[in-house]
Amino acid sequence: GAPGSTDELLLAEMNSPAYYSVYPPTSQLVFALAAWAGGDGWRVQWYVLKGLLLLAEAVGIWALLRLVGSAGASLYALHPLAILEVAGQGHTEALVVGALGLVLLAAARHPVWAGAAVAVAGWVKLYPFAWLLGLVRTGGWPVVLGGVGAASLLALPYAHPEALDHARQSLALFAGSFDFY
Repeated sequence: GAPGSTDELLLAEMNSPAYYSVYPPTSQLVFALAAWAGGDGWRVQWYVLKGLLLLAEAVGIWALLRLVGSAGASLYALHPLAILEVAGQGHTEALVVGALGLVLLAAARHPVWAGAAVAVAGWVKLYPFAWLLGLVRTGGWPVVLGGVGAASLLALPYAHPEALDHARQSLALFAGSFDFY
C-alpha cells in the first residue's frame, strides 16, 4: 500500500513482517482466493476468507454427519474451541477439517481422491501427511498417486530456488514456534 496506509500499518504490526509467509500452499491458495474475491479492501478480503474457512469446516461437519450421525458430528461442531478458532479467529484448521472429512468419505471407494484430500490437508498442517501411511494399507498405490500428485501441484509455486529458500525460512520460523508443537 501507499506510505502511511492501513495496509502498511498492518504489515508493520505483524509478528514476522520480514518473512514471506509461515503458511503452507493450501492456506496460501485460499488466502489468494480471498484476496482476489475481496478486491482492494482488506476488510472485505477478511470476511471472504472467513466465509471460505466456514465453508471448509461445513464440509468437514457434513462428512462427519454422513459418517457418524448428528450426535457424533455435534461433538465437534458445538465444541467451543472449534467455534472460536474458525468462526471467531479465522484459523486455517478449518481447511484441515474439511479435507480430512473428505478423506474419510473417499477412502473406501475413491482412494485417489482420498490421497489428494490428504495432500490438501497436509499443506495446511503437516501432520495429515501421516494419514497416507494408514490409507495405503486400505487403498494401495492409488492413494499414494493421488497424494503425491496433489501435493506436487500445490507445491509447484515453490519450484523456483528463491521460493524454496523463502519456504525453508518460513518452515524454520514455524518449527521454532509453540504452534508447531
